[in-house]
Amino acid sequence: NHPDTPSFQYADFRRWQSAQPVIWEGEETRPLPGFEPGFNWNATDLSDDGKIVTGVRWPHGEHRNGIGSQAFLWHAGQVTLLEPLSGCVSPSAAGISGDGRIIVGSCEHLRRGTWEIVALVWDVEHGTFDLQQWLARKGVALNWRLQHTRAISRDGSTIIGVGINPQGHQESWRLRVPDGFFGP
Repeated sequence: NHPDTPSFQYADFRRWQSAQPVIWEGEETRPLPGFEPGFNWNATDLSDDGKIVTGVRWPHGEHRNGIGSQAFLWHAGQVTLLEPLSGCVSPSAAGISGDGRIIVGSCEHLRRGTWEIVALVWDVEHGTFDLQQWLARKGVALNWRLQHTRAISRDGSTIIGVGINPQGHQESWRLRVPDGFFGP
C-alpha cells in the first residue's frame, strides 16, 4: 500500500456471534426485539418512519452470503423471513422503499448449469420475484443481465443496481418504473 492510501479492513462475518440490530436512545443502546438467537442479523436499510427494517441473517460460524443466509423484514417486534426465489441461495436484502412495501436485493441462482447473480424484488402482494423476468412479462425487453439491485427510491419508482451490459461488461443501471408497475 502507498503510505497515503488508507488500508481497509473488511469484517470477517464468520467471527460474528449473535450480532443483532440495536436502537440508540440517548446515550444507550438496546437490542430490537424479535431477533432469534443462534443467528447473526445485519440490518441493511429501513423505511422512512424507521418502523420497518430489512437485512440478512446467517448462522453463527458461516459467511454472511453463504448457505443458510436469508433476507428478512422486521416490523413491530416481529421478524418475517422473506421467501427466497425458488433455486436461489445467498439471498440479500439491500434496500427498502419509504413505506416498506418493496424490498430489493439479489441472490445466486443455478441456471443452465451456471450460477448467476439475479436481481430480486420483494413486495407485499407478490412475494419474491426475479426483476428481469418480471420486466419481460410486462413487455420490457432488455439486452442487459440484471444482477444486483442495490437501492430503491422512497416512492418505489426508481431502482438502481449492477448488471452486465450488452457489451458484456459490468455496469451500474437505473430503472424508472411507472406508478403501480409492481401491481397485478
